[in-house]
Amino acid sequence: MSKTRSLRVYLFGAFLSAVLLPYLVLGVVGFSAVKTIAGRQGEEKLDIIVHSLAGRAMAFLEENATALRAAGQSLDSGAVEAAKLPVFLGRLLENYPVFETIMVLDGKGLVEAISPEDPDFVGIDFSRQEFYRGTRERFEVAFSDTFLSLRTGHSVVSLTARAGSRSVVGILDLEKLSSFLVGVTLGKEGSASIVDSVGTVIADRDRELVLQRSIFRFPGLLEKAATGELVSGVYAAEGKPHRATALRMPFTGWTVALYQPLAEANALSTAMLTGFIGAMTLAIAVFVAILLLARRRILLPLERLSAEAARISAGDYSGQGGPEAAVSDMDFTEIEALKRAFAETRMAVGAREAAMLAAEDRLRESLTQKDVLLREIHHRVKNNLQIISSILSLQADALRGDPAEASFLECQGRVQAMAAVHERLYQSEDLSRVSVREYFETLLDAAFMQGAELAPGARRELAVDDSTLDLDRAVPCGLIVAEALSNSMKHAFPNGREGTISVRFARVGGRFELSVRDDGAGPGSGFTERRPSSLGLHLIDALSRQLRAEARVGAAEGGGFEVSLAFAATVGE
Repeated sequence: MSKTRSLRVYLFGAFLSAVLLPYLVLGVVGFSAVKTIAGRQGEEKLDIIVHSLAGRAMAFLEENATALRAAGQSLDSGAVEAAKLPVFLGRLLENYPVFETIMVLDGKGLVEAISPEDPDFVGIDFSRQEFYRGTRERFEVAFSDTFLSLRTGHSVVSLTARAGSRSVVGILDLEKLSSFLVGVTLGKEGSASIVDSVGTVIADRDRELVLQRSIFRFPGLLEKAATGELVSGVYAAEGKPHRATALRMPFTGWTVALYQPLAEANALSTAMLTGFIGAMTLAIAVFVAILLLARRRILLPLERLSAEAARISAGDYSGQGGPEAAVSDMDFTEIEALKRAFAETRMAVGAREAAMLAAEDRLRESLTQKDVLLREIHHRVKNNLQIISSILSLQADALRGDPAEASFLECQGRVQAMAAVHERLYQSEDLSRVSVREYFETLLDAAFMQGAELAPGARRELAVDDSTLDLDRAVPCGLIVAEALSNSMKHAFPNGREGTISVRFARVGGRFELSVRDDGAGPGSGFTERRPSSLGLHLIDALSRQLRAEARVGAAEGGGFEVSLAFAATVGE
């Protein structure tokens, strides 16, 4: 039987595949692609900005370091006399106003000259300062850690250039670095910072962070940037995730960092996702509307037709509440045609069923008459066989003591065996088959009743399954069992010997197996299976051939006598 599918499920799947699924797939793929591109472009933008800022900052520092280096070379060459040092430093400060202070230290680290001029500073010892002790190579420029200027309140750094035994020191105001960051736009809350080697903010769009010498909010970013490579990622500050990019500047150990709240950085993706969800909602609404329309115009009419078919199946051909009355809201030509065809089919089926019921009544009446007639035939056959049995019994009584008496009694037993089949048939609901168990029980009862005087010590054992036999095979089987029982009762238990006669019948695969066995005296020494000496054994041999059975007659294993046969369970095999 082929598998069926629900039309409701099929329509749902079809609309889903045709309307919603393509839109969903295209939307997801498009959203993922745009999100990836937007993310990549955002990262590239941050990379460009951070490299640009780092380049400008390095150019700024290099320009001023070069000025100090040139001043040191002038001092080392002797081009500047000691008396003219203040004038030389003043002009240098005019040319490079980003220096807050420029001074010359002698070989011992004492201030030799300073600009702007301040006599109180001349002679001050800076030999213990890190910026002085860290400078060893001639004309090398060393950077100190940043610190806060007491004069301006700005972050400053000292640059020191060695000039022979003397050093030129410039205090560089880093306020200009913050001006580089003002033009960087990263949304409403994004910002840019330059952080020194110890994590202090020295330049930021928010000048308050610089004035307060604030610690940079993303220490993890600084740790990763320490490798000197550009780093990007998501970092949290005050429990709020940010997308951040950083690059460490060479020589100074400072870091240029850009950061923006993650929600703001993903604003484009979020807007796209919102639009996608809105479009999906609209698509789902259209999808549901199509399904509801399909249900009203297709499924409901078909469900009504199905309900009407169920009523017809139950025998209701009235058509009340059927498709004619229920399809008033239909406007599909195909369903209207189906409705009319269904109504015509209902009428035709109703008429045919009425005719079939009438014919069935006639057949049932005829079958009842035949059943009664067949039962009567079996009953009369059984009665006729009983009459024959009675005649044989009377004849045997007339020949009491005569050797012919036994032959008449044996014939009577055979007739009774055939009569028992017809008795079972007319008492059974199935007139064509006989219950083997009930039939063999009747044969055992008759055999033990007739042979009670011959074998008073005999016991019986019946092992029969629920098989049935048709009349053509039940009669030969019954006659074989009757002959085998008669033989055992006469010969198996002489002189009051005790023993058991067992009858077994069962279906094994496609064959019936029958066995009648006793544990008595067994056959004599002159018995030959192929040349039976008695009429009963001749009958068993002939009846076995009639059944096309494989028969065995002779001594049983372990002693006694056995008649066994096996024949096909199906006629014709």
